[in-house]
Amino acid sequence: MKSTRIKILTVLFSFGLFFAADAQQDPHYTHWRFNKLSYNPAFAGYGNKHCVSAVARRMWLSFNDETALYNTESVKPTNELTRGIGPETNTITYGGILYGFDKRGDDGIKDHSINGMFMYSGDNIAYEKNTYLKIGLAGNYEFSSGSAIRIGANYTSLSKALNGAQLRAHDPNDPLIPIANVSQSVGTVDVGLYYTNPNLKDLWVGLSSTHLNTAQFAFAGFNVTTARHAYLMAGMKFKDFLGNPLLTLDPAVLVKTGIRNSPVTPQVDLNAMVTYNNMFSGGLNLRGQATGMDATCIMLGYYPPLTNMGINTSSGAGTTLRVGYSYDITMNRVRKVSDGSHEIQINVCFPITIPVAPVRKKHNTIYLNPNPELKAQSPKNL
Repeated sequence: MKSTRIKILTVLFSFGLFFAADAQQDPHYTHWRFNKLSYNPAFAGYGNKHCVSAVARRMWLSFNDETALYNTESVKPTNELTRGIGPETNTITYGGILYGFDKRGDDGIKDHSINGMFMYSGDNIAYEKNTYLKIGLAGNYEFSSGSAIRIGANYTSLSKALNGAQLRAHDPNDPLIPIANVSQSVGTVDVGLYYTNPNLKDLWVGLSSTHLNTAQFAFAGFNVTTARHAYLMAGMKFKDFLGNPLLTLDPAVLVKTGIRNSPVTPQVDLNAMVTYNNMFSGGLNLRGQATGMDATCIMLGYYPPLTNMGINTSSGAGTTLRVGYSYDITMNRVRKVSDGSHEIQINVCFPITIPVAPVRKKHNTIYLNPNPELKAQSPKNL
């Protein structure tokens, strides 16, 4: 009975997040370090490549809506099957170089570039559906030392929809509770910075903010305002880990918080991945905040050796492919009604070389004329 009450309370709490005046809009990922474009538009075109990333996340399995099974003033016991209402997120991103040039002319690599990005994401939470469409640009400037700074911005079309027919109100005649599908779209802007330095253990640092301009959803009887989000992420690479040239250690950290009038407790992700022979990787991601741990995540990754197809996964100079899986062990109170979370991530990055048009030689038609009478008109004879 205690577990049942928890399920009912958590269901009500999930709806309370939607009705809040400043609701969180951004989904989160365990594979955040391999999905940076979802957080930071400045990452577009990194490495002078075109990158496509897809993530499918199923959060809090067995987190079900069982309110239909119990008596309230408006709901009678039924044989209706329970519904899983744990968050589900499906995201695909693209980032690639649009134009670049080797300003220094020293290595043929485009050290300055203009890049583009696109993102689609569907994030379902209970009977609420959030849809994101992002499009943006980023610029890259590389210094002579090899370090580089990137800046980017994107426009976000955010749509919210609520299936009011699935809500079970205490008072079914309450005019403030929708009884059908309601939806609305708003537009916001994201900005970001991304810095890399290969001379400092391949250091990378990203700082970004989403929903800079607040927008408001006005549904039947209640309003939801987009909340600004801030993200700080950083990481390094340590080769020859434990003295083994086949091992690399990649620690990283992500700090995310909301920006609004009242204080918001930041959430922190601590991540560490160990890669063997540029092919197999494994690690942990610890997610929590000041109030306690949220999840302990087990991560696995595989880089298929496709060198026979012209794909170079060891140096990163050519096309790289990564397949990742993670399982989140829920650590907060939701663990009593959750079987954890699963996430699958696929990332492929590839260069596109645009062939340079050959230089056409210009010929003097006089030289090509076989008539010897015209020879005197040649510049040599003038």
